[in-house]
Amino acid sequence: MPSFTFDGAAFDGSGAVELGEANITLLNSVTAQNLLITGGAVISGAGDLTVNGNLSWQISRDKTTTIGGSGLLTTNGTTSLTGTSLNTGPNFLLQRNWDNNGTININFGALSRNQFEIGTGATLTNKSTGSIVFQANASTISVFGAGTLDNQGGIAYQDSNTTSIQTAFSNTG
Repeated sequence: MPSFTFDGAAFDGSGAVELGEANITLLNSVTAQNLLITGGAVISGAGDLTVNGNLSWQISRDKTTTIGGSGLLTTNGTTSLTGTSLNTGPNFLLQRNWDNNGTININFGALSRNQFEIGTGATLTNKSTGSIVFQANASTISVFGAGTLDNQGGIAYQDSNTTSIQTAFSNTG
């Protein structure tokens, strides 16, 4: 798998920057207007990652995606956390904290494992301006792990399927 290191960068154009199957290390802050993270991407490092427009975080068959490291992930637009049919692994948020100021749409394929793991040391904070929308095509979506989901905004369900939150959960929204 190839490796890339960013020692600070700003991707300001309207097109999406795609980070695919590679080890990506962020040494300093990286900002993007639109970002596509596809199956097999592993992001680490101490640099912050800010997405001001759309973030598409996808898993594909047999390939998980991991956003880790000690920096902060900040999303200010629409995030789509998706998977395709027959996924065999979850999306991971490991160690890196995530501040969401926009909308996170969680929508997995009908035969996927339907999982988003907030790992040890990580906190997903859905700020007061943020919302998390569960849009499952499958029977169950699981948010799990040893991390924390801190909801200060809104959480909505757009189907009658089961959504399970199996991680530390704080809800003041």
